[in-house]
Amino acid sequence: DDSTEFSCVRDVLARAQDMVMPIICACERRKGASGVIRVDYVGAVSSLPGAATQNLHVDGEDDGLYTLFAPLVDITNENGGTEFRPGSQNDEKTQSRSVAPKPRVGDVIVFDFRVLHRGLANRSQHPRSILYAVLARQGKQDRHNFPKACLSEVIAQSQKTLKNPRQTSKHDCAKDAE
Repeated sequence: DDSTEFSCVRDVLARAQDMVMPIICACERRKGASGVIRVDYVGAVSSLPGAATQNLHVDGEDDGLYTLFAPLVDITNENGGTEFRPGSQNDEKTQSRSVAPKPRVGDVIVFDFRVLHRGLANRSQHPRSILYAVLARQGKQDRHNFPKACLSEVIAQSQKTLKNPRQTSKHDCAKDAE
């Protein structure tokens, strides 16, 4: 018996996966990698009114991991958003230009785990909330931010108690190549 909130999050994640998995698989093939891409972790982050701009950071150092953002509110100049340094995953000292997209509810941003980025200041009167997921190549896990367990391990341990697990957590890239 899913709550309305959980069902909504599950549906947003499923739609986002449908949009980005073929793109991620194409990137993986360009690197010579193949196999299954799965959801490693899911969460939500809110930037409260008055929150300051973060320092530039990466989500981790491993290749084969991607971060997916699905905003739960429209991103504006006032509520901030996320600033990215495209290409920085290839050279940590890069002085690449910054971009700060303004996605709307229903849009998705996906980026390599190693891309420099930061949350911008929230100068609005409302929280800026996003749903995020860590997508992982087979054999990879986000051990940088979640060293003790990942979502797939929690699900595997709890699967016996789940009544109707939805099978949206894996995507076989081989099917995209056909």
